[in-house]
Amino acid sequence: MKKDVWPILKEYGFTDINKLAQHCLASLNGLDIRTQLRRQKIVSVIRQPLFYTGGINLHVLTDPQSGFDICVNDTNNREDDVSTVAHEIGHTFEACYGGFYLKQGGWNLHIIRPKFLDISEDFAEAFALLWIKHGNNRNELLELLFSSPTSLPLVL
Repeated sequence: MKKDVWPILKEYGFTDINKLAQHCLASLNGLDIRTQLRRQKIVSVIRQPLFYTGGINLHVLTDPQSGFDICVNDTNNREDDVSTVAHEIGHTFEACYGGFYLKQGGWNLHIIRPKFLDISEDFAEAFALLWIKHGNNRNELLELLFSSPTSLPLVL
């Protein structure tokens, strides 16, 4: 079954989600982990009990300037935490490509239609796989998340 084409791909001139993920990753080249997270408006990483591996909270609905919290399950192992954070960083790029985006100093809400939810998840996963393998991202994130027993919540 052929998936619908994500309008974001056409709008920005990409032929598939992997090329878009590579483009997004390139925008973070040379930045340390804290800077990457701040650039994507991630304000904290929180460990808490969840029924799933992790997710992202969008403060943009209540406070347009505040950004995102990434939540990771308190039962995750370290590799699950890395994968979850990388995946959620991928979702923050929808802020630039059609989900929520920064324009003229403020966040503007654009609804992602449910029919594109699978494509959005595929994009976040494609980005995560590239991000984890890129440079020293994985090791830097592990250091940041686990440098002390009280590393989380991490407030940036």
